[in-house]
Amino acid sequence: MSFFAAAVDLLFEQLGEEATYHFKAGGAQGVRVMPKRNDVVASFGDTRAVKQTGLFDLRKSEIANPVAGDRLELADGSWRELQGKPMTEDSDRLIWTLDTKVAAP
Repeated sequence: MSFFAAAVDLLFEQLGEEATYHFKAGGAQGVRVMPKRNDVVASFGDTRAVKQTGLFDLRKSEIANPVAGDRLELADGSWRELQGKPMTEDSDRLIWTLDTKVAAP
């Protein structure tokens, strides 16, 4: 295991949140996610709308191939559905960034 992989694992263990990853094809697996819930401000003329984003980081070592339609059940009981193709933003390609929307259980 590389130094960076060990650092990512430690970061997720210390700061991550427990969640259950539900595969669109069936089955589920416990994972740890790092929420990135920054607000996005959209301006329309004199009006501003604030939208809560639903981005989550997930270790590739836990889920190898996330796809749109898979779902996250978060520790607080809320559900998020993956939309679009997951992105890899880190240079070592250890982490997925998942774009999600609110979903019903």
